Amino acid sequence: MDASEPDPVLARSWKHLRRKLLKRVPRGDRDHLEALALDLIASARRHRPTGEIDSEEPTDRLAIGVETAATLARQGTTDLEVLAAAATLPWYDSGLGARPYYLNNLPPLTWPLAMTLAMARPYSPTRGDPPWLRTLNVHRLRGLPPELRTGAVVARDVAPALPKSSEYSGVGRERPFDHTEISALEPGLPPELRNGRAPGPPLAPLPTPVGSTREAVELVRARPSERFGDYHMRVPGLDPSLLGYVAEARGLVYLVRWDVPADAIRPVEPPINYPGDTGYRRPYAEPGWLVDRVSREVRTVELRWLHLSRLWATPLPPGWRPGDRPAVVDGLAADLATLLPEPLHTALGPVMREVTERYASVLTTEAWPEFLGAWQTGRHTVGLLAGAGCADPEPLTAALLAACGTAPADTLVDDGSPLWRTPAGAQARTARPAEPETDTPEAAARAERLAAAPAPLRALVFANAWARRQAETGLFGTTPPARTRELDALAPLVRDLPAFHRFV
Repeated sequence: MDASEPDPVLARSWKHLRRKLLKRVPRGDRDHLEALALDLIASARRHRPTGEIDSEEPTDRLAIGVETAATLARQGTTDLEVLAAAATLPWYDSGLGARPYYLNNLPPLTWPLAMTLAMARPYSPTRGDPPWLRTLNVHRLRGLPPELRTGAVVARDVAPALPKSSEYSGVGRERPFDHTEISALEPGLPPELRNGRAPGPPLAPLPTPVGSTREAVELVRARPSERFGDYHMRVPGLDPSLLGYVAEARGLVYLVRWDVPADAIRPVEPPINYPGDTGYRRPYAEPGWLVDRVSREVRTVELRWLHLSRLWATPLPPGWRPGDRPAVVDGLAADLATLLPEPLHTALGPVMREVTERYASVLTTEAWPEFLGAWQTGRHTVGLLAGAGCADPEPLTAALLAACGTAPADTLVDDGSPLWRTPAGAQARTARPAEPETDTPEAAARAERLAAAPAPLRALVFANAWARRQAETGLFGTTPPARTRELDALAPLVRDLPAFHRFV
């Protein structure tokens, strides 16, 4: 389905339900709101397997979304993009029955789509529905503007109260937020949303996130011997306990494999056979493990065929504001302007032009959440340096160049940029650690090597590590211990810099 060829069932349901919402917006805005909502629904459905189209209970989803948006309109929301995002939230929110892990090929990011994804509880591979998963969602919503937090709350209030098309409908079964969760989501929610809430238990503690390749390998080593599919895969002639491992960060997971060529790994016994099964069982060509950074779960996988959804958690892009918003791609410059006085902001124009160009290209791919993760690191680094009195554009430019997401390609500036051949580029290369250097003892060895470096460079190295801790704490809701260990190891670099003492 696309916006130009709507699904017949969906079109009929929308035509039947839309009046409840459209009557609450000015007549001249109705066509625009309708177009926004239908386009968001089309984006959610475009890439789903054909066999699932009829089992999605489109009427249930529309009923929940339209009632959510109508409630926001009754409470005074007039922003058409916010209303469209609320009206389509059940197509994206796993807590309302959606399956966001299919949303791997979304169109270029727009504000309505960004708001919908930011409000939606993301898919998680975690088995079951542990209490901490709700805590993580509450924490994530706390960082959103009140208008979007309100939409997420109202949707969970509305969903259980509306009749479903079938008793087997999987839409909208997640319970509303309780009093404890609503208190955590303040301030800014309408007062009426606090009334009549059931008391709730304290928020569940969050798992300790996996913060380094070292920790990922340790989790894999702790696993008992297990099969890869139907085979036990081994390196013939080598004791498994003596094998080394290689880990690679990818978004919110680590991929771990034995540190040998893939063709050196063989099945050590015939595959599991099942009665009457005569099919050929193919051994894994690239056996490995997937370590979830959030839940700490470890699963055996065929790395060759693994496709990772990069939409586990989708941040709201910088630059959002009520009413008239800048274009999504211009949000980074608007965000930086809040951190720096005008002379410095203007001086960073060359690097920001390249950052914005790269952002514009990334917005057409799945990689934009990781790019925004790198941006959070860069803005925290710039903010710390500027707050410590830095008024030199060169180290501030280096701070943006050094910022990186979880994968080496998740940078703010393309590797071929001339900026890398400037003094700021040289500083950035020194400030950005290799993955093994983000945990002890390598971080301590790195600090020893940099002990005699100029003070501005040492400040940049420390600020980059501090910024990564801030960014990951915001992402996970709690600080990975590896980030604290890294900062402890780098603390000697800034002991002679009084402006940094409160960060050590």
